[in-house]
Amino acid sequence: MGNPYLESDESIVLSTHNVIVKSARSEVILTNQRLIFSESGYTVFRPRTIPLAVIMTVTEAETATGDPIINLSLATSDGATQPLELVFSRKPREQRKQECDAWVQKLGELTAAARDDAARMGISIADLVAKITIDAKPRATPQEGAPVEQPVMTGGKKSSSGSCRRSFPKTSSAGPKIIAIAAIIIVIILVVAGAYINSKSLTGISGVPAMPTATPVTTVTPAITPVTTPLPTVTILQTPTPVLTTVPPPPPQIVIPPTGVWVRVEYPENAGNYVGSVGTTGRQKQVNATGTQFYQIPAAQSDIMDISVQKQNGSGEMLTLKVYNKGELVKIGRTSKPMGTIVMHFDLKTALPISSSS
Repeated sequence: MGNPYLESDESIVLSTHNVIVKSARSEVILTNQRLIFSESGYTVFRPRTIPLAVIMTVTEAETATGDPIINLSLATSDGATQPLELVFSRKPREQRKQECDAWVQKLGELTAAARDDAARMGISIADLVAKITIDAKPRATPQEGAPVEQPVMTGGKKSSSGSCRRSFPKTSSAGPKIIAIAAIIIVIILVVAGAYINSKSLTGISGVPAMPTATPVTTVTPAITPVTTPLPTVTILQTPTPVLTTVPPPPPQIVIPPTGVWVRVEYPENAGNYVGSVGTTGRQKQVNATGTQFYQIPAAQSDIMDISVQKQNGSGEMLTLKVYNKGELVKIGRTSKPMGTIVMHFDLKTALPISSSS
């Protein structure tokens, strides 16, 4: 990885490689001010940066193949948010869970501090969003040692002024004449052939018309078919047997309390137990249950949420964790990996509502 140009008060906190960002394999640097990306395979360092103050939430999940994921929620200029995934791609038998956990912890701490600094200094989110360069498309840079195509001058001579002049062979005037003569001959042949074919077709229809052949008349005597009187059809009416259909009862409606902070853990009861802790930094509530459970979190709107729940068996069933604030869904995490873990660390006051159908 090339060295980025850092500010005088900027320092590198973490760095890693082999991270998938927007379908591109990149190398990532975390400083105390920015998140810097550089696509792998370029000889020239082409950084794309995100100011830490525009990162609203940081959560951790994993792919279906077990690769750790950091989910970022970035502020936009119109007051909404847009997601960004950092996939810690693994080689066979490689473990990157602890590395991803360290990144989640540092990102959560630094982004909260960066937002507080921006608010204290009066820097607007729109100004910080304008510094995001994650969507830039840098031009490809050829690798070192790659051959460079050079123009080839053939048959050239230098003039008195030193410039290179290209010479071209002289064309003969006999070529176009030969082509014109050949075209005239082909046209004459086509005209003669067409006249011959036309004369043959006229000869075929000018002869004496053939005499019509007399067709003998055959007298047909119609056969007499006896008329039978149809028997009346007797219709037996059958009374249909009623079919009883069992209508299943509607599923119970989930009512989310309109006040306070609530954590909902969903896991099939026949799939086993899950354990962990839910709450805010420094105030944790231990969890050891199965099925669907609700937990009320005594939290203020300025608190940092710290949640970690792990499956206790090798089941492939889906474990889902949802966080509600004032009756609205603000965070969701899922994992189907055996012994999988869901970790959430985010600032409650900056968590924005998301669709409940997610």
